[in-house]
Amino acid sequence: MTKKAGTALDDIKVHVKFKISALWASVMFCYIYGDYFWLYAPGKLQGMLEGKMVPLGQATQGVLLFTSVSMAIPAVMIFLSLALKASPSRWANIILGVVYTAFVLITMPGAWAFYIFLGSVDVILTTLIVWHAWNWPRQEATSKGEHDVPTARVASFLRPAIRPHTDTQSCRSGSPKPAQDAKA
Repeated sequence: MTKKAGTALDDIKVHVKFKISALWASVMFCYIYGDYFWLYAPGKLQGMLEGKMVPLGQATQGVLLFTSVSMAIPAVMIFLSLALKASPSRWANIILGVVYTAFVLITMPGAWAFYIFLGSVDVILTTLIVWHAWNWPRQEATSKGEHDVPTARVASFLRPAIRPHTDTQSCRSGSPKPAQDAKA
């Protein structure tokens, strides 16, 4: 069987910021579902009614603050991975990706099969976050110290199709003479 020419699937290159942000969103889903399904474990709800958070002990303000921070960081990283400049985003993702990989690995021993499964997915996702951040694509710096922006790819649709006249005399006289591009 021969393959038809021109039948390749259309695809785009996804920037590393979007990949990392999507990975953090996936981490959050696994994180939340793991905690939600854990509520179905025998005795879990009774422990909650008694004010206990297994394995953290009594549900004090400190314990609840710790668990809130541990949930807020990946949630905020979904946004910060997109909003921060490249260098701080890269380092935040490397550091927090490693921290969350270790955090999940510490909580997995002795857990139920569903939690080990979701924890394993979390470990894969946070490892991918670290990998993508570590291998962040580089750009060549220009003489001004700025990065070249690939305007043809990014905003080619924003350029006008017809360049306006720069010679005001020919425009007033109705002459169809287009302006010449001046190259410096």
